Amino acid sequence: MSRRLPPPLSCSWNFERIWTCRRMHERRVIMTLEEGFAPILEKAIKPLIRLIESKEARFFSSQEFVGWVDDICLNLTCLTLLSYWKTFYALFCVYSYVLMHFLFSSLRAKYRFYNHIFSLATQPQEYNLSEGLYMKFSESLQDYLKNVVAKSLEQSKASHDRALLADWQLRFSNHKHITFGLCKLFQYLDRFYVQNGEDILPLEQQAYTLYQCHIFSEFSIPARNAILRLIMAEREKIEQVDHAILKASVDVFVDLGFKIKTEDKMEFYHHALELDLVDHAAVYYGKCADTWLREDSSAEYLRKCEKALEAERKRVQAYLQDQTMKPLTRRIYNATLGKHQIAMLEKKSGLAYLLEEKDYDSLRR
Repeated sequence: MSRRLPPPLSCSWNFERIWTCRRMHERRVIMTLEEGFAPILEKAIKPLIRLIESKEARFFSSQEFVGWVDDICLNLTCLTLLSYWKTFYALFCVYSYVLMHFLFSSLRAKYRFYNHIFSLATQPQEYNLSEGLYMKFSESLQDYLKNVVAKSLEQSKASHDRALLADWQLRFSNHKHITFGLCKLFQYLDRFYVQNGEDILPLEQQAYTLYQCHIFSEFSIPARNAILRLIMAEREKIEQVDHAILKASVDVFVDLGFKIKTEDKMEFYHHALELDLVDHAAVYYGKCADTWLREDSSAEYLRKCEKALEAERKRVQAYLQDQTMKPLTRRIYNATLGKHQIAMLEKKSGLAYLLEEKDYDSLRR
């Protein structure tokens, strides 16, 4: 007579637990906006900001993210281990637990705070808090921008240009990380409230629009002036300029247009930086041309003009945008060669002299 395997343990407890959770969900307590948003602000938003600002604070723990996923895996494994005494099953279940732990890693995004926001946003219609949560999302970012970012940039502005630009690009980088985290946290609003509403910006676009209103509009001019002063110092060889800081600072003007998704994505770069940069270069090289024309021969003047154009091309390649190359070189060419063509030809060392001396290198210029 063959022995029969013992039957698996009853799973009624698990079904009971699931049914109880479902009934609790149906009888959930209606919460006000202040009551529901308080734990989100204190346990999610503020820790995220502290983490980005200090790089030291503790953020969400694994249990806060996915405690329920680990519980499911553990319960399934324990039930199977207790149900069958075969070693093969035990080993197989341990392996299954490890495998499920990694397979369910994508579910870790469904953490406790997301579920809390989901509950607030799906309350009965008269108590639905989707609009309020969207406003709280905006207010939280506004408070951070006004109380942290603006104050930090004000202090940096009172210091030297490199400090301002370092803080300028750091603050935008931090804002990108914070926006990414908060958009993941409030992604239910993006998926349903924003999609079903009218004239409501997506969370990411709203976050960068707030940055443009509260930070960029106020500090873009000091940042631009600092960039122009450092470029001038490099032209005149007064100091060695860190190209990495310049590039990161210029990228803020570019990235903001792409993040806000304006019709002309280079709008902020063009109007807030490029136009003044080109005008600044034209004025500088116009003054240089007057000095060179007065002190140097035509051949030397042409060599200096060629050297200046090449230096500006390298600057564009190092930390500016490619679209700046054409207007910049055109304005420098007009300021140095187009404006002084007649005066250069009438000089004693002008065209007639170059032909007489057969200075073909200078004539080619």
